Amino acid sequence: MHTVKTVVRKTTLALALSVLSLPALAASTLVYCSAAAPEGFDPALYAGADTHDATAETVFNRLVRIERGGNRVVPDLAVSWTVSPDARDYTFQLRPGVKFHHTADFVPTRTLNADDVVFTFSRFIDPKHPLRGALPSVFPQIGMTSFDSNIEKIEKVDAMTVRITLKKSDTSFLNDLTWPFASVHSAEYAQKLIAENRAAELNQKPVGTGPFVFRSYQKDSAIRYAANPDYFRSKPRLDNLVFAITPDATVRVQKLLRNECQLIIQPKPTDLASLSANRDVVLRSTPALAVGYLNLNLEKVPQLKDVRVREALALAIDRKGLLSQVYLDAARPASSLVPPPAWAFDPTLKPVSQDVALARKKLAEAGLAEGFSMELWAMPVTRLTQPNGKLTAEMIQADWAKIGVKTDIKTIGWGEYIKMGRSGGYKGAMVLGTGGTTDPASFLGMMNCGGIDQVNFSRWCNKNYDALFARAKAERDPNRRAALYRQAQGILMKELPLIPLAYPNAYAAWRKTVHGYTLSADGRVNFEGVWIK
Repeated sequence: MHTVKTVVRKTTLALALSVLSLPALAASTLVYCSAAAPEGFDPALYAGADTHDATAETVFNRLVRIERGGNRVVPDLAVSWTVSPDARDYTFQLRPGVKFHHTADFVPTRTLNADDVVFTFSRFIDPKHPLRGALPSVFPQIGMTSFDSNIEKIEKVDAMTVRITLKKSDTSFLNDLTWPFASVHSAEYAQKLIAENRAAELNQKPVGTGPFVFRSYQKDSAIRYAANPDYFRSKPRLDNLVFAITPDATVRVQKLLRNECQLIIQPKPTDLASLSANRDVVLRSTPALAVGYLNLNLEKVPQLKDVRVREALALAIDRKGLLSQVYLDAARPASSLVPPPAWAFDPTLKPVSQDVALARKKLAEAGLAEGFSMELWAMPVTRLTQPNGKLTAEMIQADWAKIGVKTDIKTIGWGEYIKMGRSGGYKGAMVLGTGGTTDPASFLGMMNCGGIDQVNFSRWCNKNYDALFARAKAERDPNRRAALYRQAQGILMKELPLIPLAYPNAYAAWRKTVHGYTLSADGRVNFEGVWIK
């Protein structure tokens, strides 16, 4: 035991020194202990929350955003917009005088204009776009929307006006534009890199208009940013921002208590009581726009094609035990893919209650009375939706063993885990979770047929579901739209291509010296307007 303690102390000291070895930290430096390294620095190429916090929420802006701590779509790079009566034409007036970052590699010669927006968005729909051949052209988040498939054209009306015309009406389109993939790039910077055969650096040395300027990345250790002196909403009150990459949730709490970092999110449920009692720490929580679930690969495991088998797996799970032991009761059982804070949550749907006898009966009806075997993949990182992926997998493994389903628990690094899910390479079930906005389309969109190879890890395709979802997005009347989204939730719970497990609470803890931070239900971490005193 003494040896283990020594190793932990040495590891913790090394982590602290890796951050403090950076150039001397000013009094207005905030260190945020993040849970994982970014997959890259182009937010459109990835779906991970840690990647988006390190890019879209720090370096970039979008045309519109969700108001901080609320649910309204408000201006960002666009100061205003108009929508045609049929919800097909969206015209945006851009904010004048917005400056792109000055870096060691790039000095912009102009401010933001329509060329940047057209360049950024054309990349998603034009297979001949110059970035398509230089960078990956899979955009995971877009699979949760109809952004790529529904755009008819993107036009530069004039230097400061952009019009996007859709093929079909889409009442969720403004909400889609708040997602990280819609972060606006500098066309000038991208074209410079392409001309110099350095396009890959767009994903390594990002340039945006956001509150913080990217300075450096020490792989798997720290990301450094400096305040953007030209930020259009006023220069941030923090001079420097550091993301100290700290995968171990226990170490993150220890570093917060020692003031080696000043803010963390999603501490382990076991640490909530001690954080709440600490006089130097603020702990906040809110019901999250998120859901933890199990993906089932309907392509690679023949038995999972039978809905009776999927029902049996859902019936066998002890959700009360999961909530107690994994979430420490800081969550509620999930009844749908859409969480309660979303405006079309269906309260008539109820969580599946454990019924082992009925589960065995379902398997027998499917001709699998003796059970079967498959893989069960454990999420390797701590997340809002899955505080302990390993324990979740172990508990579900034990539950499924009671009905004769044998599982081999596997795991892999986070980046590879997501790639495997996207490609459908896993042969069984996968512990996962997702977050979104108050618009239910941000959750339900991931199960579209078009999401396969992007965000639909179950590889389930139901044309009726897709048609219902499309009708909902085109419906202008909010009550009828909500009813259609609730019907879509009903199809998912009947078909069970994934098994909802829990609706978690979002938590953040910070030193009392930190001011102006807003805990967001969507889980995004944003330091605009934050200061230390």
